[in-house]
Amino acid sequence: MVRKLVRKMARGLMLRSGIFYFRQDVKGADGKYRSIRRSLQTSDLHTALRRLEQMKKFMRDYDDLSPEEQTDFAKFYTGGEHSQIENSTLEKLRDKDMLVRFFYDQWMAHHADLDELIGTVVENAPIIDLCRKGLPDSALERYNKVWQAAADTIQARALLDLRMQKDSYARKKFEEVMGFLNDSVQYSSWEEYIALKEGRQPFIVIQPSVQQQQLKRTCPRHTIRDIMEDMLSLSKNDESTKKRKRDDITAIVESQGLTLDDEYSKINNPDTIKQMCKWVSERKTKAGQPILNGRKKKMFTALKDLIKNAANMAPDNYQDTPLLRCIPSLKKDPKGKTSSYWPYTEDMLRNIFDPKHDFFKFYPEHFIVCLIALFSGSRTNAASTLQFKDITVLDGIPTLSIFEDHDKKHLKNDETERHLPIAKQLLDWGFVDMIKERQAKIKAEPNRFIFTKINDYNEEKPADVFIRRYHTFLRQIGIGRSDGKIYTFHSYRDTVSNKLEDLGVSNSMAHKLVGWKDHGTRAEHYSKRTHEERKVAIDKLEYSEDMLHLEYWKPIIQERYINQEKYPTPKGRKPKKKQD
Repeated sequence: MVRKLVRKMARGLMLRSGIFYFRQDVKGADGKYRSIRRSLQTSDLHTALRRLEQMKKFMRDYDDLSPEEQTDFAKFYTGGEHSQIENSTLEKLRDKDMLVRFFYDQWMAHHADLDELIGTVVENAPIIDLCRKGLPDSALERYNKVWQAAADTIQARALLDLRMQKDSYARKKFEEVMGFLNDSVQYSSWEEYIALKEGRQPFIVIQPSVQQQQLKRTCPRHTIRDIMEDMLSLSKNDESTKKRKRDDITAIVESQGLTLDDEYSKINNPDTIKQMCKWVSERKTKAGQPILNGRKKKMFTALKDLIKNAANMAPDNYQDTPLLRCIPSLKKDPKGKTSSYWPYTEDMLRNIFDPKHDFFKFYPEHFIVCLIALFSGSRTNAASTLQFKDITVLDGIPTLSIFEDHDKKHLKNDETERHLPIAKQLLDWGFVDMIKERQAKIKAEPNRFIFTKINDYNEEKPADVFIRRYHTFLRQIGIGRSDGKIYTFHSYRDTVSNKLEDLGVSNSMAHKLVGWKDHGTRAEHYSKRTHEERKVAIDKLEYSEDMLHLEYWKPIIQERYINQEKYPTPKGRKPKKKQD
């Protein structure tokens, strides 16, 4: 009951920068609604609720009064004489917007704490000054800080002006404070300023140094891990990006002989941040080459996010701008230095599918997904997330239906979605029959994925997790990255593209088969291809037996895929190489 009452009373109440405000849409004399917001000049909830109720009472009571009573009403709440309130002003007060601005401001000017009003003006002045000098770095953050500080200052100054009209003490105190601020260069303290104004010999107080003030300041105990995990919990990055940031921060922290369980205050200084940045800048690959600027930028971004989040959690204790200035800005890597995906060479394909490697024996699903990519040019997400219903027949032709119709499917663009005829060599190998037999054996629903691991993974991008083991296998057989060339599962896509070009398949047809976006009006509106024409083109994709060893792998893969429950995947096992 009490909570309901508080919620009802607090309707229109908002908290900003530690001060409560009242906000309400009111209908003016012109019939239009406008939003008004007035500071309640308090950080205490109970005081704010009391003042909020007073403001609402103004508007409720005023409507029921006659013009004469409205004059007395104004006199009572403003504490002024009747002659000071002109008829033109009273006429305007029939607009509720003006009513609140006039009556409430008059009432608040005489009831608000004088020190709080003066403090609002004084404390916001350096904020505006710093923003004018370009701090913080973010233009949007500077704009918001200036806007808030200016709005608070204007309203507090308006209330002070009303207060000083009838309160000589308030005027004297305000003028003394402003005089000290204007002459602050000449005086070391407020006590010295007052003493000299009164003609007394000042007692000079030795101010503690900045270091002493920092030591006296009570700092909350946050570990680096606390701030990092809070940062990641608020981030909208996917899980793989969060993992990379977590690993980067861990490596950066450990480079300084610290751990994530150390207090964040140990790195809350420019010297430590500079050492961290130096370590990142001097990092090298396993081959002894400096890491690219693109990789360094990602590590610096993770460090920046950590610093900003610490300042948000405890702005009075943790720095942000001085530390962020220590992080260097890097230029974009020249195109000659950036790495790109390259197609597999024939020797690489022979090495991958060579029977001397037993990787595919223990991971038959990876063999199948590689074949799908070799005969379709599909990306990782498209090839790995096929469902049983996607192996279908269209116009009498066995077809792969590649569409983003499930939460676990993440296709790159609209062109990736397509009906793709299954190549003749893949059909002859028994691909469709094997998939159908597996579905019948486990009595799988059509919406179930053909690869068991995709069904088991709960990650946002299961295809990326699924294909990691294949990439590990590539590195173990000496295929990966060299001279700016990257060889991954995506290389199958480039391999198919080159092979179609060598076979004389037109660009427009190749784009439709592989699922590439073909720019241009001609390709978009006039290059139409029937399903039969696509079938003829895709059937041209053939690979020799000495390259893929399909006949050797056929009984092994089909047996281990259809009856995979009999062949559990070994845990923590590295693929072995058979002796010739």
